[in-house]
Amino acid sequence: ISQSLIKASAIPRGFASSNSRLIYEWEKNGDNFPSGSGRAKKTFSFYSQMVGTDVVGIKVSSPDSAITAYKTVEVPIREPKILFYEERPLEGPQYQKELSSLFRPGKTEATLRAEPFFFSKKALPLLSYEWKINNKKIETPSRPNIINLSIPAGSKGASLIGLSLENPKNILERALKNIRADLNL
Repeated sequence: ISQSLIKASAIPRGFASSNSRLIYEWEKNGDNFPSGSGRAKKTFSFYSQMVGTDVVGIKVSSPDSAITAYKTVEVPIREPKILFYEERPLEGPQYQKELSSLFRPGKTEATLRAEPFFFSKKALPLLSYEWKINNKKIETPSRPNIINLSIPAGSKGASLIGLSLENPKNILERALKNIRADLNL
């Protein structure tokens, strides 16, 4: 995610020298990082950019520079997002089918599960959940990522269900998703 701490590690193969004698030269987006480079510096930590893709390069050399290897890797920066899934009482979450913009419960009771993606691992227990139905805030359920829906028999029309997630310690970690529930029973 945007401005996250990323740690890259090089695992060289085919060098006769031990890893402690190899020389590592790191670069990010074409810029060299001498402070992160040197003998036995096989890991490199950096903060990702706001958007786009970071390109990390590593050049590994033997002490006498007789053998050299170079590799780059792209690290895409993803915005946090929310995915919705139906949860069934006897079967659990239906992860095989993400609910995109329309949910058809087809029965008078249904359960909707929200899963956060591309939030930092440390942020997950801190996330603030704000659910809305037809743009009206509702009380956060005891399991904040699961909302139970009761639909009166004979209902017609649709309801808009929305969820806003935010990391209170990092304003860049937030996401919003809406889904329309078709209530025609």
